[in-house]
Amino acid sequence: MPIHFTVDSNTQSVYTTATGDIDPGEFYAHVQALVAANLFKQPQLIDTRAAHYTLSSIQVRKFADFLKQYRMEHGPTRVAFVTTNDALYGMMRMLMILSEDYDPGFNVFRDYDEAEQWIRM
Repeated sequence: MPIHFTVDSNTQSVYTTATGDIDPGEFYAHVQALVAANLFKQPQLIDTRAAHYTLSSIQVRKFADFLKQYRMEHGPTRVAFVTTNDALYGMMRMLMILSEDYDPGFNVFRDYDEAEQWIRM
């Protein structure tokens, strides 16, 4: 699976890395894996700098609706999404805006170190 995660035992933060060609459905499976592992409420850093995929605005809206179900049940947390792809950065900013009412802790970054510092605040 090109999306995998580890948990920092000191901070209990979840570090997710996506590599290679990613199907948008794999992000749905990733969220469900975090929920099953009881980690969805933990601070998360999602690094997609080595991944290749595209999202349409319709896909972003559907994913926002999907996340809303889980956030309403589990509550918000800090999630830092890292990408260097300009189009994906824009789409994730759209997700941030769509989800700000129920998930105010979602943020998008271009710099990994900045994102890591942000989730530890």
